[in-house]
Amino acid sequence: MFKEWNQRGLIPGPAESEEGFFKRAANAEPQVLGSEQEEALQCLEALYGIRPDWVPITWSRKKLAFWQGGCAWVKSDQGLRSVALQLHPGNFYARKELLTHELVHAARLGFDEPKFEEYFAYKTSGLGYRRLLGPLFERLWEPYLFLGCAFLVPVSPFPLLLLLLLGGVRLFYRRLLLFRALKKLEVLLGAKACHLLFRLTDREIAFFARSPLEEIQKYITLQKSLRWKMFRECYFEGIAAAAMG
Repeated sequence: MFKEWNQRGLIPGPAESEEGFFKRAANAEPQVLGSEQEEALQCLEALYGIRPDWVPITWSRKKLAFWQGGCAWVKSDQGLRSVALQLHPGNFYARKELLTHELVHAARLGFDEPKFEEYFAYKTSGLGYRRLLGPLFERLWEPYLFLGCAFLVPVSPFPLLLLLLLGGVRLFYRRLLLFRALKKLEVLLGAKACHLLFRLTDREIAFFARSPLEEIQKYITLQKSLRWKMFRECYFEGIAAAAMG
């Protein structure tokens, strides 16, 4: 079942119990898909090796901030986590781009890892400037801080310029870590390196980026969690047997 769950974007979270994950996977019923959803799933399958066909989707602007094209609403009921997507019905963003972006967040339902989440989500965009600058904000309160500084520009542009500088430095550093971690994984997994990168925690991405390949191999071999049992079965079974020993 690991391979089927993994392919459907049902990924155990780093702090999720085995019981909680198995319940979540059992409740992930396939949804009726339209042509836009199918196109979005094909994009995610090619990029991250996921096909989250189990995510309910509604089109509504209710409770969305004016800059939001959509939102992934997460609920927890007696330990069972679930997610539903709400997408803005207007055409401020392309509908396929909205779908792929929010489905990324849905597939990482079991994660609470904010540092690289938006990088994965914006990587699905067909527009280069969105892929580059979209992850500038990591947390929900950051756009509000940006707008507050923007209103102060007639008085002094310094707060806004400082915020943009700090955000730009963070953006560059995060991208550097992702790039280095990806290059290490490509040695082991080739074209599927991005699939595993998508499934890592913030700490693991930073560790892989900074560590020699031997330390990464050791880490992968020694992990006992359900998540890493899935990853070893899906990605390292016969792929890098010699490297993994």
